[in-house]
Amino acid sequence: MSVFSRFRLAPASLPDVSPLLRESDGLTGRKFALYASGGVAVVAGVAAAYFKINADDRNDAYHLTGDPSLLDERRRLDTAAGFAFAATQIGFAIFSYLLLTD
Repeated sequence: MSVFSRFRLAPASLPDVSPLLRESDGLTGRKFALYASGGVAVVAGVAAAYFKINADDRNDAYHLTGDPSLLDERRRLDTAAGFAFAATQIGFAIFSYLLLTD
């Protein structure tokens, strides 16, 4: 018998503490929907802010110059900001639903 013995170590299984700690097989449909809705909410929110800031800039320029073409641009940018804001709210609602029903 030698001084050194061979031992085989087997990892102990972890108890199921939380579904978030379990290993998954990859990106499931529900997980993908959660990430996608969160991403849509963030990207659409950034777009809404961008369009609204540009619309406000066009409005300020209109008040300085009186150029009526700036009003059309402002209206177009305000409309785009409104649609982007609606997409933000829809994405956030879906994200919240998926998060709370998990």
